[in-house]
Amino acid sequence: MLVSKIGIALLVGVASSFKMSIDPYTRTFRDELNRTRIMHGTNVVVKLAPYLPTTDKFDPQMSMTDGDLQNMQNWGINLVRLGVMWESVETSPGVYNMTYLQEVDKLIKRMGDRGIATIVDAHQDLFSRRTCGEGVPWFYVGNLETSCPKWNPISILFKLLGQCKSIEGYGYKKDANGNPLISECLTHSFEDYFPSPEVISSFDSFYKNKNGVLDKFVNFWGVVSKHFASNPNVAGYDTFNEPWPADFTAEPSLLVDTGKFDKTILFPILQRIAKKIRENDQTKIHFFEPTQFIDKWPLLGGIVSAVGFPESPEGPA
Repeated sequence: MLVSKIGIALLVGVASSFKMSIDPYTRTFRDELNRTRIMHGTNVVVKLAPYLPTTDKFDPQMSMTDGDLQNMQNWGINLVRLGVMWESVETSPGVYNMTYLQEVDKLIKRMGDRGIATIVDAHQDLFSRRTCGEGVPWFYVGNLETSCPKWNPISILFKLLGQCKSIEGYGYKKDANGNPLISECLTHSFEDYFPSPEVISSFDSFYKNKNGVLDKFVNFWGVVSKHFASNPNVAGYDTFNEPWPADFTAEPSLLVDTGKFDKTILFPILQRIAKKIRENDQTKIHFFEPTQFIDKWPLLGGIVSAVGFPESPEGPA
């Protein structure tokens, strides 16, 4: 269910023609008459160029034809979480593909004409193309670690469990940009790559703003929020899909206390992004997610380490 992926939402105003807001206490959608709205949603995320669904013919995975939209309307779908990934918008350093964003506008309008609102989703999986995923432009990914720390007890445990395997160790062929071929990446489940040193170190570098990569992500949200601020069919922004914890092999406390990552690392980042969005758009809902990690260890009847934040990124109101 779509809403279950969105950890917390903030009441920031009304989403233009859809007149939707979020009650910050019940976390329910509300309309202009303060009635609860029950939203039925689905993801529409295309992870390869041109980063948009096809519109000319039906495909069970990739199309958004008029027939698809009619089916969605018939089935009661009134909300779509639409992937608008960083790599699809910023095609080279500091260069933004506004033509692509205009095509996204057209799709959002087509859905809006059917009564379907849109959440613009900065989707990512496995961080970037460099690590068999998508999201962060490959040219912003620095040098990747290919091994976990040698003497850390968590690292040793992961190695004993067959984890911490380097993506480089799979021997995949690479494209002209040095990224492993997607066709070869797909020979393994993407879940196999999450504990790799390349993925862990990529997220860790991002959170620590190495080489200014986090600054560039905030700038991305400035461009996107400015573009969609006046779009009446956009209900809000999901600013960072499935945040993976920082380097828990180097800092084991992040593995034991999963809430530590949310409160000390992710929360200040979400505050920065929210501030940038509000420079351009004061009305859209800000959706944000806690870490995608376990919050209960199956020990001694269950040891809970709650994920989540001290308050919303824009304050307790």
